[in-house]
Amino acid sequence: MRELVVAGSTGLLFAYQGIRDERRDPGSWARQLRVLSNQGFTAVDLSELWLPMADLGEAEVQQLAAAIAETGMDVAGVSIVDIPLGNPDLQAQAQAKVRRAIGVTKRLGAAFLSLGFHALPAPGESMPPRWTATDDGEFARIGEALAVLAQEAAEVGIELTLEMFERGVLDRSANVLAIIAASGSDNVGANPDLANLLRAPWPIVEDWSETFAPLVPHLNYWHVKNGMRMSLPDGSAIYQPTDMGSGNIDYRSAIQKAIRGGFRGPLAIEHYGGDAIAQAALGRAYLERIISETCAFEEIQIKELSRK
Repeated sequence: MRELVVAGSTGLLFAYQGIRDERRDPGSWARQLRVLSNQGFTAVDLSELWLPMADLGEAEVQQLAAAIAETGMDVAGVSIVDIPLGNPDLQAQAQAKVRRAIGVTKRLGAAFLSLGFHALPAPGESMPPRWTATDDGEFARIGEALAVLAQEAAEVGIELTLEMFERGVLDRSANVLAIIAASGSDNVGANPDLANLLRAPWPIVEDWSETFAPLVPHLNYWHVKNGMRMSLPDGSAIYQPTDMGSGNIDYRSAIQKAIRGGFRGPLAIEHYGGDAIAQAALGRAYLERIISETCAFEEIQIKELSRK
């Protein structure tokens, strides 16, 4: 797998009705994944929106690996959510889930495991409830738990990364940095899913560029999508997904800053609304062009990432 590869997220497959209804059928996984490879993707981000990645059995992991191999794609990384490491009552459960996901990630040959602290929406719920830090000790608890998990991940060649989300404690750069620092681990990085933050119906904490700049040195895996945030007179806001080049986030600027800052990891493209897969394919071409132009200007040679 090449550095700076733009992967297709299997969260896109969840949004595709025909696939969503049959996604748990291992016999159809190769056919489902070909929807991405046929759009030109050479790598895939395996999202929990598609399959419960941490809870796949050994036989399922083998079937999934075979299905991916059949498409010719590499595995850029695995993305899981619902990891409440700051909740004392749920921390052991969250750690156990991450450990299972580390095992799955290793067996699939991926080098990155993305952790989201937010929960998936309940049936009939459009978004999960908002969660904020509950006390001053939460960052320390999360950091302590992450340190143990990061060591276990490092032993099998996996980097952990923290996905930003508008309804959780990872909704601002300062919190992400505080948790990374509390972990004291070199293989815990940031996944600045900037468009997630645009979706908040309440006033946002900081502009996307203010969020992104301090995280660049810690960026190791990156969920990318774009959207337009429109503020309303009452202080609330609405959010509309857009193509990668038309939303509030200037990805040309962001990618240039990331590459100049040393980022060489995968970008996993997402999109929600309309034909998400077609939009993601257009976004891949757009991002690859920016990456190519930036690397040419900076005289950077993109290398192959070694398989784990």
